[in-house]
Amino acid sequence: MALEDVKKQIVEEAQEHAEHLLKEAKKEAEHILKETERELSSYKDELSQNAEKLLVSFEKKELASAEFDGKRSLLDKKRELINKVIEDALHDLQKQSAAERRKLISMLLNRARKELDVKRVYTNKQDSGFIKEKNIQVKVGDIAGGIIAESADGTVSIDLSFETLLQQIRENSLMELNEALFNE
Repeated sequence: MALEDVKKQIVEEAQEHAEHLLKEAKKEAEHILKETERELSSYKDELSQNAEKLLVSFEKKELASAEFDGKRSLLDKKRELINKVIEDALHDLQKQSAAERRKLISMLLNRARKELDVKRVYTNKQDSGFIKEKNIQVKVGDIAGGIIAESADGTVSIDLSFETLLQQIRENSLMELNEALFNE
């Protein structure tokens, strides 16, 4: 073979080899591109699912928060209403006629006697004249109405003042409201 033929054959073989390498590189590039597209599609699907889960979670949190705010607002309004009713009740109790107050003081004193041997009673100035019993010492106290009954040695007392009785009603009402609203 002549030098020219050898040269031509080497160039042809180099071109064939280059074409073969180029075909292999294209195949590899196509494979990489397809794999990348598949991974990208899978990643997009995963992102979409995560975004949907986050949105659902966010909606649940917002709904729970709104529901809680609504219950709290309702409880606040009911608390305001209870406080207003209690204030009105105290006002009405203080404005009762002397005969009604005398009857109420007598009823409270009888209630206290069921629990202790009453020897001292604290009441307001307006109601102090309603207790006429000789064995009970009457003292004027800073209360809106009702009585605070005490044993002889002062170690046991029962607070049946209007303020305390109405406070107990308020607390019981608020507990019932809380249970009704929050199932606690």
